[in-house]
Parts: sequence; structure tokens; C-alpha cells
Amino acid sequence: MFKQSFESEKNQEATIYIGNLDPEVTENLLYELFVQFSPVRSVSLPKDKILKTHQGFGFVELVSATSVDYVIRVLGGIQLFGKVVKVKRSNVDKTKTMDVGANLFLNNLDSLIDERFLYDTFHKFGEFAKPPHVVTDPVTGTSKGYGFISLTEFEAADKVIEMMNNQFLMNKPITVEYSLKSNGKDRHGDEVERLMAASAKKHNYDFNNGSIFRMPQQRATENPEASDVGRGIGVPRGARRGYRDA
Repeated sequence: MFKQSFESEKNQEATIYIGNLDPEVTENLLYELFVQFSPVRSVSLPKDKILKTHQGFGFVELVSATSVDYVIRVLGGIQLFGKVVKVKRSNVDKTKTMDVGANLFLNNLDSLIDERFLYDTFHKFGEFAKPPHVVTDPVTGTSKGYGFISLTEFEAADKVIEMMNNQFLMNKPITVEYSLKSNGKDRHGDEVERLMAASAKKHNYDFNNGSIFRMPQQRATENPEASDVGRGIGVPRGARRGYRDA
């Protein structure tokens, strides 16, 4: 089913950190939860050497690093045994990542627009480098009305701006522009960034590490009673939100 792996064996870029875990959470339960959205290579819950119980956190290593952001967004805010689980990327060497990419900012999104809607709408323009992201309120889970998409080519992103800026999605006109870089001042898509990307391509270097994101097919829940209502996530029955077996 899955294996345990030593820290040195893990692909850190494909590894997700999970925290604030109830003592009743097991590796098998986590595998059953995560495998619904991506193939899982390993699950580990570090244990206290004396008590032999896990320490409230663990790691899930996926088969592919391209699925990490999608899985984090889908499972963000989920509760197991009444506790909100922290789901985020495991620590990776950030020096390997440069802030270069055909990244777009989408504003004035209708509240019903989600990541799948963005993918279905924009993937016809080109391949996605990362999963689309709709920013939501951390408490209510409702959309804040804006989001991001990242394509593999600047030409595709340019076409999105040309064709979709000020167009209507679900009866609301959206704005589309290159997103701000991490410095908070410059925007992606400038001449310097394009020259860097073109030069990198000539030397067979890919800022996206060759990753192309494709939205997984939606999976119908076979047992509605075992589902996390409203999210379509098949949480094992005893671990559903606020539910404990007697």
C-alpha cells in the first residue's frame, strides 16, 4: 500500500507536512485520505521514543511533486477528530527557486469560481506550470474574489490577458494582469524576465523544473455517508469533522 521512508530518502519537493494531528490519527488513515487526490509514496508519523505515540505531526510523500500544491489546497482546513489539520509544503531549499514565471493575477472573480473552473477556462491557452489558486478566507473558506494562474510560456499568458481581460466570467467582468513578484514592486512578464527565460531555454534550463500541471479528474464519492460534506473528500468515518466513534 505505502511505505515508510527515512528523511534522507524523501523527495522533499514532493513531501507535505501535516500538523496539529489528534493522537488517534494513524498512518493508514492519512494514506487513505491523501491517496484520493494523488498517488502516495510514503507516510510517516515521527513517534516519541518513550511513549511510542506520534508527536502530533507527520509527512506524506507524493509520487509526483507536481501534485503537492493541488493536494494542499484541496485538504487545507480539513478536520480530523475535531481538530483542524495544518497542511503545507515540507521545508525545501528555497535557493533552488527563482522568481521567474508566466504568473497571472485574476481579480473580481465570482464567489462560485473555484480552481477547477479556472483550470477548465484557461488551460486552452497553454499548459499550467502550477495548480490554479483561488484565495479564500481561512475561517469561512469563501472566495476573496481573486486568484492566480501560472502558465509555462509567456506567450500563452500574453494571450490570456489579450483575450480575457475585462471579459465576463459568471456574469462578472474580471481583470487579468501579470502578478507581482515576491519583492512586492515589480510584475512578472517584464523584458528582463523574458530574456532570462529565453536564455535559460537555449541552455536547456527550465525554471519550472519541467513540471506541467494537469487537473486530476473528479472522483465520485462511493459512500456519501463517509464524505466530508460539501467538499467531496472521503474522510474515514471515525475521523470526520467533529465526529468521534463512541
